[in-house]
Amino acid sequence: MILLHIIESLSGYGGTPRKLLYLVKHTNASMYRHIFLCYMPSSLKKEFEKHGVVVECLNSTSLLSIIKRAIRLARIYEVDVICTHFTRPLIAGFFAAKFRNLPIIHNEHSSANYRNGVGRYISRLILPRVEKVTCNSHYTMESVRRELAVPNNILEVLYNPVENRVCDKEKNELRSQLGLGKDDFVIGHVGGMIPQRDQKTLLLAFSELKRILPAAQLIMIGDGILRPQLEELSSKLAVRESVTFTGYTDKIGEYLTTMDIYVNPTLDEGFGIAVVEAMLASLPVVLADKGAHPELIENDVSGVLYRGGDSDSLLQKLKSLAQAQDLRIQTGALAKERALAKFHPKVYANSYYRIASEVVDLFRSSNLKGL
Repeated sequence: MILLHIIESLSGYGGTPRKLLYLVKHTNASMYRHIFLCYMPSSLKKEFEKHGVVVECLNSTSLLSIIKRAIRLARIYEVDVICTHFTRPLIAGFFAAKFRNLPIIHNEHSSANYRNGVGRYISRLILPRVEKVTCNSHYTMESVRRELAVPNNILEVLYNPVENRVCDKEKNELRSQLGLGKDDFVIGHVGGMIPQRDQKTLLLAFSELKRILPAAQLIMIGDGILRPQLEELSSKLAVRESVTFTGYTDKIGEYLTTMDIYVNPTLDEGFGIAVVEAMLASLPVVLADKGAHPELIENDVSGVLYRGGDSDSLLQKLKSLAQAQDLRIQTGALAKERALAKFHPKVYANSYYRIASEVVDLFRSSNLKGL
């Protein structure tokens, strides 16, 4: 089976290119082949090509050019199904699929609550007319059904694949390099600094924890439009010297190794790849009870939920874990066990190919009946 993916870029940042890389890494090359059409430069192009993938970069955002190139690739490689990722690829893929009489699978990678403007309108027109829409969580699926009027019978949940961010350095060695003490209590967070992430609540809870636990330190990994405001808030709360703002980094594994607890305060999370990476690092995760977070863990077993947006609720959870090392170790171990069972790349790949095979078989069967 030949799958043609249309996506803006296979860049080094963002969860979607990484999950697609996991997909091709776990491909049975004798049964499946992937073709990628990217319309912007792709830094991971060579990484994908190592796995026998064809990556063609158009270097143009022209919708007509993307459609024409998709039709050409579908013809050259005798594609069986077109897979689209995000709105512009959905539009191009839909018209290319109709022209070549091919089925289309659209992949939703985040909550539809983020979709607005023309993209939202077009998605409402096209999505109900594709063969399958995969969603990275039940929360995302419900938002797509509700906001984009997609019928239940073409929706399916396909959790993101996540691999452990391997780090072979010792915890104390890394802490020393980062200016942290071996006895510090380190809390970490990874995420773009935008309003939906609600990092303000994390800073408020941390400032109170710092009064109780002077050894507490906070690592904020990521960047975004709210970073200056968050840095200013940490100064106003008198904890600026205890908060490290790293910006974007490819050393997530090293930072996770230094942490005692991982926190995600996001209020509208479609999945949470960074959360699962923390789980794979055997960290106890403390999550806002919003979005897809309740799907990622078993509350008070393999992780902890707090009332999203409530800094006092978060503070109480942090205090409980800070005072109970055995509980942190147990929760972290169960978090890793759950992550390996539910979010391993092989689970994702097997499910993706099952869905693709079912879509292609049903489409061909329908075409034969129509003759």
